Amino acid sequence: MNSVSLYDVILCAHGVEQNGKLTCKSKLFGSEMLRLLPCIIYGKHIPSELVQNLAQRASAPLAFDPKFYNHNRVLKTACALIRKQKLEEHPERLEGANDVDKLLDLDKTYTDRSYLFGRLLAVADKLERDTFDAGEDRVTNAKRLWNMFSVRPYYTWGILRGRLMPYINKLGKKGRPLSDRDAGDQQHDVSRSVLQHGTPVFPVSAGIRSRDEVSVYQEGKTFKQ
Repeated sequence: MNSVSLYDVILCAHGVEQNGKLTCKSKLFGSEMLRLLPCIIYGKHIPSELVQNLAQRASAPLAFDPKFYNHNRVLKTACALIRKQKLEEHPERLEGANDVDKLLDLDKTYTDRSYLFGRLLAVADKLERDTFDAGEDRVTNAKRLWNMFSVRPYYTWGILRGRLMPYINKLGKKGRPLSDRDAGDQQHDVSRSVLQHGTPVFPVSAGIRSRDEVSVYQEGKTFKQ
């Protein structure tokens, strides 16, 4: 995962999309730059509310024009800062790590409900994308329901699962191993977690499609705790 500049951090956290570009008022930009410079010069921790803001914006893809790259830009910036924040909170996880990025790899042993719901949403998005024709690029149901899923994941999954059935049927035998195995495993793990800890209600952010995007879920709960 590549590092991001302060310029990108501020634009992605506070910028408004205008004519395909993210813009930010100069006064706000200057004040945020002064606030973040100590993070680079003196190694201060990233402000938690900034990371939260980025995570929330990343979990609202429909707020951005799909013709432009702005949502992906916000998403990648959010992932980078979530990763940085988690490493600041748990520096011991760097000890003996040959590749820091591997700390963000999929962890099938992690049973946190938020993490599992993030994985479930990723499976839904991948499954629908696998039915796209050549050159087709549209918003999946998983992405449409992303923001709602981040607030009411258990309820929203019931809606999303129903909308996936035509795509599961379209994939046929080729698609069933993905839908039955991956989605089934996630539902089992989520159900087990619900039984142990109660009904899941998370006013948090969800990510999809890749390990980077899954890390957005619940402000990037990517590491074991």
